[in-house]
Amino acid sequence: MPTAQKPFLFKHLPLWFTGFLLLIALCPLPFGANRPWASDLLAALVGLFLLLAALAQPPLLRFSQEAPQKRLALAASALLLVVLWSIFQTVSWTPTAWHHPIWKEAEGLLGPVRGTISVDPSLFYESLARLLSYIGCFLLALQATRNPDHAKIMVRVLAYAGAAYAAYGLLAQSMGSNTILWYKKWAYEGFLTSTFVNKNSYAAYAGLGLLCCITVLRDRFHKVKIQDEVIAQKSRWVALLSSLQTKDYLAFLPLLTILAALALTGSRAGITSTFIGVLGYVLALAVHKRLKAKQWSLLLGGGLIVFVGFVALGGEALLSRMDQSQVASDAETRMAGYELVGIAISDNPWLGFGLGTFDSAFKLYRDNRLPLWYHHAHNDYLEMVMDLGIPAALLLFLAIDLMVSCCVTGLWARRKGSGFLALAIGASSLVAAHAFVDFSLHIPAIAATYATILGLGVAQSWPTRKKPEEAATKKR
Repeated sequence: MPTAQKPFLFKHLPLWFTGFLLLIALCPLPFGANRPWASDLLAALVGLFLLLAALAQPPLLRFSQEAPQKRLALAASALLLVVLWSIFQTVSWTPTAWHHPIWKEAEGLLGPVRGTISVDPSLFYESLARLLSYIGCFLLALQATRNPDHAKIMVRVLAYAGAAYAAYGLLAQSMGSNTILWYKKWAYEGFLTSTFVNKNSYAAYAGLGLLCCITVLRDRFHKVKIQDEVIAQKSRWVALLSSLQTKDYLAFLPLLTILAALALTGSRAGITSTFIGVLGYVLALAVHKRLKAKQWSLLLGGGLIVFVGFVALGGEALLSRMDQSQVASDAETRMAGYELVGIAISDNPWLGFGLGTFDSAFKLYRDNRLPLWYHHAHNDYLEMVMDLGIPAALLLFLAIDLMVSCCVTGLWARRKGSGFLALAIGASSLVAAHAFVDFSLHIPAIAATYATILGLGVAQSWPTRKKPEEAATKKR
């Protein structure tokens, strides 16, 4: 009898899941979705797919007893408090003593005004819509990818999307194009940015795509049948390579395309954080496989060699940015910016300046030490603390940490699906590192992609069924 053919990528998938996959794949197209109309459309479509998912599979989320229910509930509570606090920052019936001093100055010039904790409540709506859309992406991925086949499809879509944007960037760069799509570049001329404006932001997105490609390749090679068992007894790696066919080697093409594009971004932070992400991925697999210290050392040493070689591939654009004087100059500017942000936070540590108000609030503090305008703090942690205040920002960080911890503990709980957990941990390592020196999580395409990967990792973090010995004990 002929063997049954596996369904093609989107065939036989729920409508809401298919729509969500297309949305996540296409959201980097309009400048990383970092335009109000693009981020609002993202939020609207995520809301629509959540509604369709709830109607198609009520209740929306159904967890087994093995699920980390306490951590999920605690994370949900923390996020709810963050959302409620961000709304509270915009209302005028809060105590007058809590209102930002700028409202008193405005009252002296304009007459009676309604003051708020936020320096500009009008900026709140778009920021909240973005935050809710990321939460929605997480929930949709969490709902869909409890099914391992759906998880594989999602990773493939993200990997191929990452390769497609990298291919576009390489094509534009090779043709000497100075445009993003059909718009003339107004920043980072000469650097590969694909459909993003900022090369550092694209590098972070490319890194996420690279991790997805690694996961796809790992899954593919697990299915390769060893042709020569004699060679396998001496070296399994040699036997595996000798068993590969042409189509298996072609599977490396998406990964190599992203690597080439990443190298040509010239982004120090992007390349370094991608290396940290890959390192997190490999270490997660090492923990899952219970590797010994010697094997860990070999992995770390090999990873370092790859990183040094990768930096060399970046060519003059990257090596010039690795120049000591260039690094020192950039670091001096960043430190001046961080110092001013620190002063702002110390002026209002508990209440914050309002969600999404960094650009407006920072105008009150910047001085001539900053030659460029700072629309973001170039440190997502400091920016969120300044926007929300210390307590609410810590709640936001706690919610994310709880979700990542589910993936970490899943390395021990799961026998299968370790690649999905490693992907979520690697992606978390990447964005956590990049967030220290840039604002990648303020770019919707990156934040939505990361939220999707994290949701996938959490969905695969607990066993699908109980272990045989546990089931036998329960029957007794």
